[in-house]
Amino acid sequence: MKLFKSHEPNLVHYVTAVTHKRVPVFSSERSCSLLIEALAETRIKDPFKLIGYVIMPDHFHLLANPLDMNVT
Repeated sequence: MKLFKSHEPNLVHYVTAVTHKRVPVFSSERSCSLLIEALAETRIKDPFKLIGYVIMPDHFHLLANPLDMNVT
């Protein structure tokens, strides 16, 4: 599968990630907090505007806008 790459400013990325075998990893408040902390750490390394997110027991969605157009 070929990945789509764009360096267009203000392009919003919609991301969905699903846990392995759909195990409900995010069913506890602690595991959700760990995910949010990981996103915060990632934003330090690769800056992006986090527009919004939703965490479900076995997956999450987020809307992000890269602040550095060299991020792929």
